[in-house]
Amino acid sequence: MDTIRCKDTFGRDVELPADRFRYRPSVYAVFRRDNRVLVCRTRSTGKLWLPGGGGDAGGTHEQALRREVREEAGIVRMEMGGLLTAFRHYGYYEPEDDAFDGHLYFYECVTAETALRPNDEIEDGEAMDFTWMEMEELMRTEFCDVDREIHGMLAAL
Repeated sequence: MDTIRCKDTFGRDVELPADRFRYRPSVYAVFRRDNRVLVCRTRSTGKLWLPGGGGDAGGTHEQALRREVREEAGIVRMEMGGLLTAFRHYGYYEPEDDAFDGHLYFYECVTAETALRPNDEIEDGEAMDFTWMEMEELMRTEFCDVDREIHGMLAAL
């Protein structure tokens, strides 16, 4: 039986049967304002993440990103720019026993909106505590299990 070795939500190594992994495309917004980036924390780990999430089969990246950003951060008016980076990532989301073959796409985005959705109004069960964080602090903070990729993308901005 073929297996895939990956990290779980908490950064621990796990090895699972390859047939457990489902294809999951996801899109994320990198909003910059001055020297800050919009981030949130994940409920399951407390680590940083970016607004966004899974795409729908047959939908476009733009449709998925607009939906996710609205549901999570409450941002309705935004401009979606170019693709900053994309990579494949195998992961295991322990709270829901979900193994995924992730295809992650990160887009530069702009918004003039300043009000962010409070935790009790967020329509996503995993995102919380949206805030604009200084780039210097971001580079010292953990991003779930893809630190190297996210820090590399941010350093290139």
